[in-house]
Amino acid sequence: MGRPLSRGVLWVLVALGMAAGAYSLVHRVQAESANRTVQLVVDYFGLQDFCEAEGVQASKALAQLKGAGVNAIAFPENNAERLRDGGRIAYYGGGDFVRALRSRAEVAPAGMMAGNRVRLDPKRAYVVVSDPALLKELKVYLRLALGSARMADEGAATPSPQESGIPSLERSLVTPAPGTEPKPFVPRFRVFPSEQLVREDSRKKPVALEVDTSERALRELSMGFSRDDLALAQEAGLDVYLRPENRASFTERDVKEYFSIMGKLKRFGVKGIIFSGGSNEVVGFPDALPTTVEAMRAHELIFGNIEVPTVDAAQKGSRTLGVQLSPQTVRVMSFSPQVQAKLSPEDVVDKFVLGVRERNIRLLYLRFFTTAEPGKTLVQTNLDYIRALADALESAGFHLNTAQPFASLQPPLWALLLMSLGMAAGACLLLGALIPLTAKHEIGLMALCVVLPAALDVMGRQALWTKTAALGTALVFASLGLVLLLPRLAQVGSESSPAQAMWRAVVWLTQITLLSVGGGVILAGLLAATPFMLSVDQARGIKLIMLLPPALVTWYYVTRVAPNRLNPWTALRTHVSFWHLAVLAIFAGVGAFYILRTGNAAPGAASDFEISLRNFLENVFIARPRFKEFALGHPAWVLAALLVWERRALSWTWVLVLCAGIGQADILDTFCHIHTPFLVSLLRVVHGLWLGALVGFAVGIATLWLFWKGNPPADARSSGSGQQPAASEVLVANP
Repeated sequence: MGRPLSRGVLWVLVALGMAAGAYSLVHRVQAESANRTVQLVVDYFGLQDFCEAEGVQASKALAQLKGAGVNAIAFPENNAERLRDGGRIAYYGGGDFVRALRSRAEVAPAGMMAGNRVRLDPKRAYVVVSDPALLKELKVYLRLALGSARMADEGAATPSPQESGIPSLERSLVTPAPGTEPKPFVPRFRVFPSEQLVREDSRKKPVALEVDTSERALRELSMGFSRDDLALAQEAGLDVYLRPENRASFTERDVKEYFSIMGKLKRFGVKGIIFSGGSNEVVGFPDALPTTVEAMRAHELIFGNIEVPTVDAAQKGSRTLGVQLSPQTVRVMSFSPQVQAKLSPEDVVDKFVLGVRERNIRLLYLRFFTTAEPGKTLVQTNLDYIRALADALESAGFHLNTAQPFASLQPPLWALLLMSLGMAAGACLLLGALIPLTAKHEIGLMALCVVLPAALDVMGRQALWTKTAALGTALVFASLGLVLLLPRLAQVGSESSPAQAMWRAVVWLTQITLLSVGGGVILAGLLAATPFMLSVDQARGIKLIMLLPPALVTWYYVTRVAPNRLNPWTALRTHVSFWHLAVLAIFAGVGAFYILRTGNAAPGAASDFEISLRNFLENVFIARPRFKEFALGHPAWVLAALLVWERRALSWTWVLVLCAGIGQADILDTFCHIHTPFLVSLLRVVHGLWLGALVGFAVGIATLWLFWKGNPPADARSSGSGQQPAASEVLVANP
């Protein structure tokens, strides 16, 4: 069998990969440091409801909000109910409209006044509009909302009023060509001109608009954006974000026309789009997304990508838009009314600041509190809350202005190749400690990790390789340090005191952690691209990272390093008792909970105590250390060294090694969160290391004091004899 490559050569390649990762990270850190602008935006409908409830004029409220720090307002699409409440339209079902006309509570069509019969359909809805400009807008929005597939062609012939009995029918039955079968056609809407009954404005002639839908459906139908409302925000000097809704009937032509309307609204200060709607879809989903991307590029509209607690909750189509529009994308954070009702203004401020500082959030979508604080009015409560948020952001080093997307980043090909080579060299070091390798195997692996990314880059699929290489890097470097230093752990008995043994363990833990951080530099450098920073694209295999390295390290310990190494075949023949099954069931439950709580958007809910502890740690350390490191993995390594020195409970030392593996895997998982600024992730790891070492010392001292009075004989420590289980009991101890 051939000899492997020199270990020195492999370490040099690992160092080159880390250097390339650091180069890539310099540009990412610069982009993160340069983008310190945050925007506060309020919901316009929420503002309207708030003003009506408190008796405040909208213009005055906007001036007060701007003084408190708000610099943008978001406009959802109007519906019939809001337009009616604003006195801009009236709408009826067919039967109600007939009764309104008979009682002269509503404008009568001119054709009726002339004696012509007008057929009103009780299954349709009727909208009365006085403003010609609004009528023009509604005709466009209603056609887009209800779909153009069932509309008559623009050039289609229409029967005369005498033939139809309906005056000035805008769209009616399509007249068939002579000799052909008539094609039934249901009009979407038609317009009746009405008598001039509005005396206060003689220029406006109310008309009745027949819509081919029910009154109930019309009530919630999206009817576009009000130019008057947009002008109000413009006069207040606020940026505008539109919240359009997708329609199931949208075609590519409809999407293009829809965005053309929004492009024309840019003169009112429109900066971007934050999609809305009960369908939880971006406009154009699923088939017209390329048209949406093209339109947003053409009109230079910012895409506000809403942060969600789980991947499944993301707006459909948002990932496609975020990846293709990453130079125009900003992350948006908000709280639903149900969630905010359970929080105090101070809690909301803290969470918003945390999102801005640690998750690259740049647009905060504010909602009003509906309960006043003691001694304050509701208006004062909300103004103080917004001022406190603005002050907290300023104190954290951010400033309020129009939200800016992050600079477009992507690691250069040469850096990508060096990082891939570093990952491959680390894999050779790890595999060489587990199985025999030859130079031929190692060179082949490294060649593959150079040729493959180069080929994918030519094909325009670089992201596919970067995610694959990032996963490989995490798996390798979460295991490598422990595998290399576990043999030293078995020799810790040569130390003269338990304190020295634990201190030696801390030194080794620091070395292991530094190697893991080096792997994190390669991983973060591979993923130093804007879509990952915006979380529209994510590292893959998080659960695998948290499972495979700890399992591999534990297997390596019990089969290669443990004082009494385990023969796997012997373990399979070990007698199993019922209590063994009980222990196995407990481990299975703990493992299931561990998997549930693992991932970029883990669904496992944190307890109230854990949330309180997290908030405390965030306030103390700024970058909160992670529990799996300072409370589990790092202390477990220190305690394992103490157990080996004491030659006690050696049959359970593997559990501590498993926990130590979890701690190192968690470090690599930390660097997988690319939406968290790199320096914040690095500070988090540093805090986890020193705090975990302190916790490990504290647990070790408590263990010595509570359970072990005195030390084992020196010859037991040096020879490895005394209180050692049989080989078959390394994993399973007798009751």
